[in-house]
Amino acid sequence: MRIEIANNGAPMTDEQLRSFESDRESSEEAEVTGLINIHRRIRLLLGERSGLSLASGPFGVVVTIRLTTI
Repeated sequence: MRIEIANNGAPMTDEQLRSFESDRESSEEAEVTGLINIHRRIRLLLGERSGLSLASGPFGVVVTIRLTTI
């Protein structure tokens, strides 16, 4: 199952997207945002193929939530 949540606010910069991607895959326990926390919890429950991803375009940000069966 895939759920997409979009907004029409300011887009994220390339640097912000790279930071999210890097933090999302890091095993370090540094500062963890709510999105990273949600991503990690989904992966713990449903496996490596599940989680969050972000995309940014001229009209805002899209958060995609992937939920796979075990």
